[in-house]
Amino acid sequence: PTSGTFSVSGVASARLEIFNLTGSVVHEGEFAENASVRVDLPTGIYIARISSENVSQSVKLIIR
Repeated sequence: PTSGTFSVSGVASARLEIFNLTGSVVHEGEFAENASVRVDLPTGIYIARISSENVSQSVKLIIR
């Protein structure tokens, strides 16, 4: 769980999309390597998709 700040490492530059559980995009942006990302979202469970040139990964994101 996070309060809204999390770090992304191991990716040169990437795109971040955060979806609510109904599939709507609630946040999107781009970031550079080893970035700290701050999102202001209500408490809940989300899916974060991080996409770079060669790979895309989705993870569960819990905001408390």
